[in-house]
Formats: sequence, C-alpha cells, structure tokens
Amino acid sequence: LCPEGSYNAQGIGPCPNGHYCPTPSSAGIPCPPRMYCPGIGNIEPTLCPKGTYNPNIAQRECQPCDVGHHCPHRGMLVPMKCPNGFICNKKS
Repeated sequence: LCPEGSYNAQGIGPCPNGHYCPTPSSAGIPCPPRMYCPGIGNIEPTLCPKGTYNPNIAQRECQPCDVGHHCPHRGMLVPMKCPNGFICNKKS
C-alpha cells in the first residue's frame, strides 16, 4: 500500500509543497487559486483564511491582505479595496 499523500503509484516520497495528492497514486495536483497547500503530504487543499488571499496556483501559503485593502472572507482570490471613509492597515 502507498502511504497517504504520496505522489506516485509506488508511494515513494511525500506530495510536494504547494500541491495535494488526494490518492496515493496522484501525481501532485497544484493547489488552485484561493487555496494553499502548506508543507508536504497534503491530501487536499486548504482555503486561505480571512485576512489573506491567493491569486496563484501551487502556493504553500496565502498572501497577507495589502494595506488599503481588506480580505473579510475565506478563500479570497484578490483583496477588496478599503471602503471610502475607512482605514485598512491591518489584516482584516
């Protein structure tokens, strides 16, 4: 049997950083935008948490929300511009 998260049919090596391997015979699927795959051996991607975003594929972490923007939801593709009359200078 192949260990969970391995990236080839022989079960050699863990699934690489920025990728996930839903089955032991998976060839390492790049994490999609809005998600991340930290470390090695991911079985599924994880939604970016509030306060972060990710527009790219195969990322091991999400980017913190930029100053002047906010990221109020999980799984954001791009940050939202701070509303008029508000100051957005921290993760939100």
